[in-house]
Amino acid sequence: MPAAVAVAGYAYWATDQPPFGALAYLATGLPVLVVGSVMLFAGPGRWVARRSSAVWSTWRAWPWLLIAAAMVGLEAVGLALGGRSADVPTLSTVVDHALGWHLTRLLLFVGWLLIGRGLVGLGHSNRQG
Repeated sequence: MPAAVAVAGYAYWATDQPPFGALAYLATGLPVLVVGSVMLFAGPGRWVARRSSAVWSTWRAWPWLLIAAAMVGLEAVGLALGGRSADVPTLSTVVDHALGWHLTRLLLFVGWLLIGRGLVGLGHSNRQG
């Protein structure tokens, strides 16, 4: 629980920085440095064990493929209409409007941090038994 509070506090601070400033770059780069360091120094055995224990199938990928197809379709239709349609906006227009709110930036940043956590498997043991 303290780690979740720390991550939420960090994400709140990071998403409150003015875009393209030194603090914004630092706030974004620090998690990349942490995840990269963990991946570099975790050792190859950890990655082999993690991959071999995962059971992946194409069935589990369908929701993600549908989301990706919807995103590409929305962008294609919006661009085909000249990119200025009030009825069918491009994905970048939707994202620009959504990022105007601090709460949306906060939620997306926390999601990005969770993806990094999932990549390195922080907090999970690969030991069997």
